[in-house]
Amino acid sequence: GLGGGGYPVIDGGGTGDVITLGRSNTVMGCQIQNHGLGIDGGIYGNNPGTVNIIHNSISSENPNGDAYSIYLGSDSSTNNITISDNSLEAVGSGERSMAYGIFLENSGTSTNDIDISGNTMTQISTGPWNMSMPYGIYIGNSHDSVNTINIARNTMKGTIFGDFAYGIAVEGYDNSINTISISGNALSDFIAESANGIWVMGCDNSTNMATIWENTIGPFDGKFGMYGIGVSGRDNSTNIFIISGNTIVNFDYGFMYGIAAYIDEGSKDYLTVAGNSISLASTSGTSTGIYIEGFGGDIEVDVGGGSLGSEGNNSIYDNKTADIEHNLGETVKAENNWWGSADPTPVFIGDVDYIPYLTFDPND
Repeated sequence: GLGGGGYPVIDGGGTGDVITLGRSNTVMGCQIQNHGLGIDGGIYGNNPGTVNIIHNSISSENPNGDAYSIYLGSDSSTNNITISDNSLEAVGSGERSMAYGIFLENSGTSTNDIDISGNTMTQISTGPWNMSMPYGIYIGNSHDSVNTINIARNTMKGTIFGDFAYGIAVEGYDNSINTISISGNALSDFIAESANGIWVMGCDNSTNMATIWENTIGPFDGKFGMYGIGVSGRDNSTNIFIISGNTIVNFDYGFMYGIAAYIDEGSKDYLTVAGNSISLASTSGTSTGIYIEGFGGDIEVDVGGGSLGSEGNNSIYDNKTADIEHNLGETVKAENNWWGSADPTPVFIGDVDYIPYLTFDPND
């Protein structure tokens, strides 16, 4: 392991990755800087075994292309990965560049237990190019990998800049099986053409169980479109999305969605929404509290009083275009929610059963 008091400096000398992990390492209490200008970064590892990356300050800047602070891959064996309480910076300045605070790629037959908690993204940004994409945290799961993922208490405040900006993104592909918990993260003041807080997607034949709870998201400043939490099921994937106790507020400009679900043909999806506060209060453009778009997949939706056990208790109000919009061709259950007043007149696009409703704000 590496460590010591006073943030000892590990300098890459401008060549390659600063640290390349072997099996079962601890990197703790270091200042990690000055990687090479290829596809290099602060810490790199493949099939790292048991790895702990704790209490470091990691900076990555590439004027010619992509940048990442931490890049870990796995395609075999069992890996236990802890990334906690780090300060991370990644700046990619090349055309269509990518920048990642944390990038994890799980594939092959690997089994991975991942904990990413308490990190602060000080700056994750890309140049002013079309399709440049900064990510605070990105995890891609594919092939036959089995992954248990906890992302908790990370802070990204005023630090995500780029064309299409993501705070946290987790995606499942192929036959991967993924259990995902995303909780207690604070995401705000992203500046981008499209600013997105949390994104979870299941594709191909993957199976995904995602619980997204007690995150604080917004305000964001975007020009094209934004969503607080986005989920998607595609192809033949099976996805359970439970979205509860989140606060999503104050987006400006463009097309804005508090919670957005996109369901494509072939997928089987379950969406439970409970105990969230969604009030976008936009000053320009359009804003929708909950947006559900189906392209032929099979989805069950419960925003309160439906088949999935949601008790409602959402506060959905002050949304400029609609409080709920969907194209499912059926009635969405959204009972026992607060719509902004004791005698509400919520706006819906698509049929919504909102009676009985609450006469008080359960999240105030």
